[in-house]
Amino acid sequence: MGAFAIDAVTLEPAYGGERIDWKWATSTALLDILPEDQRHGLHEVTHFPGRGLLIPSEVFRAIGRFDDKHFPHYSADYDFTHRAIRAGFKVYCNYDAILHIFPEVSGKAENKRQKNLLNYYRHLFGTTGGGNLKVFIFYALRNCPPRYLPLFLPIGLVRRITGYLRDWVLEHLEERS
Repeated sequence: MGAFAIDAVTLEPAYGGERIDWKWATSTALLDILPEDQRHGLHEVTHFPGRGLLIPSEVFRAIGRFDDKHFPHYSADYDFTHRAIRAGFKVYCNYDAILHIFPEVSGKAENKRQKNLLNYYRHLFGTTGGGNLKVFIFYALRNCPPRYLPLFLPIGLVRRITGYLRDWVLEHLEERS
């Protein structure tokens, strides 16, 4: 069970869980589809980050620990929650448990804040790179249902490679306007 995350500075909702659609290689944030009057109680999700995540010891006994070898910084929590679901456990976001976070201080946010070639390289290959290609490939191979992998893997790779560049170009165009 994970906590509903609120930005500690703006007090705006920051994260309320997601549901992944392997078939279309997309993820839907519950905050985008859940009306404000329904943002309470438990809502089932397909994965959850480690911050504010409470895990019963029974889950560790059943599936083991976080895989820090393949996921040294990002994705170990998502991988863990996917494995828990495959083992028969359910994962929820508890909208009554509030966690204040500082989203702008993550390594991935820092790489994206100042766009340059070094940070693009870090984004794709660095330990704190939110688009780390090696980590994504292992994540996809381990967690994506095999029938969806031929679509999920290339779409995910293209998004990681081009997304940073797209944002960089758009920021540059905005600065020139």
